[in-house]
Amino acid sequence: MIDSLDLVLRQTIVAAVPSLAARIGFQPPNDDWRQRVGAGTGVWLNCALVDLREDRHHRSNEIRVERDPLRRWHAPFLMTCHYLLSAWNSAKESEAVAAASLEHALLGQVVVALLERGQLTPAEVLLPSELASLPADWREDSFDTDILPPEGFTKIAEFWGTMGRTSPWRPVAWIAVTVPVSPSPMLIEGIVTSLVTSIGGGVPVPDANGAETLVTIGGHVLDGTGANAGSPVPIAEAVVTLSTLAGALMGRAITSDSGRFVLDGIVPGDYLLATRAAGFPPSAPKPLTIPSPVPPPLELTFT
Repeated sequence: MIDSLDLVLRQTIVAAVPSLAARIGFQPPNDDWRQRVGAGTGVWLNCALVDLREDRHHRSNEIRVERDPLRRWHAPFLMTCHYLLSAWNSAKESEAVAAASLEHALLGQVVVALLERGQLTPAEVLLPSELASLPADWREDSFDTDILPPEGFTKIAEFWGTMGRTSPWRPVAWIAVTVPVSPSPMLIEGIVTSLVTSIGGGVPVPDANGAETLVTIGGHVLDGTGANAGSPVPIAEAVVTLSTLAGALMGRAITSDSGRFVLDGIVPGDYLLATRAAGFPPSAPKPLTIPSPVPPPLELTFT
């Protein structure tokens, strides 16, 4: 993922300064980097990744549920990557070559280009094949950047001190880019329990324990009759109902094309889970305790 951000930053810079296409690197500006520059020609740009942190001020606990297949998605986390950009001339400073001035000119050109752009937008700078290699939720997104923050890079002496004994100090531009990090979706096959501790603007839920437990039920309905007895197949548009032991209806759902169903917001207790579908004989209700100590796969199979 970080390599994908490197690609976006690289192509953003190269779009503004085409001469850097073969003279930009993301390795530390140490002895190996200096040898690489010295073996080449022209002025190079080094983009060293020096820090990455989660942006916890904007963390979200939002969760959404998709019905088919039944999956639970957590809102993306936000990661801020900090880069130090420095310019390097392959030629040495002399009366004939103003190496430092050329380095400053290139660094200034890159900084202006990034300031003018404001955000990094992959779709604006990447080829279709490059865009396809990015995480799916990056392809139509734009990334916030913080360029030349007023506090500066507070550990600049420590940074250059670790780059080798002969490492010269040179000006750097500090760029911070924030990108989303999306957790993998969780496939829901049984029972998912959510603990609700507040409603709306932080008002406590009024119950004895200071919290309310709500449960999401996920499962599927299968046809195990006749030729399907050995390998049941999903049933679409089957009606699934959840009732109390006294017969009060607590939830109702219709299965998707893959036979999956979900019932949200169920209060813990003892229930009867039943299903019916056109062309199938009535099935006996299935006793269900919510939440179950060991959530089973919720399968309702016609036999």
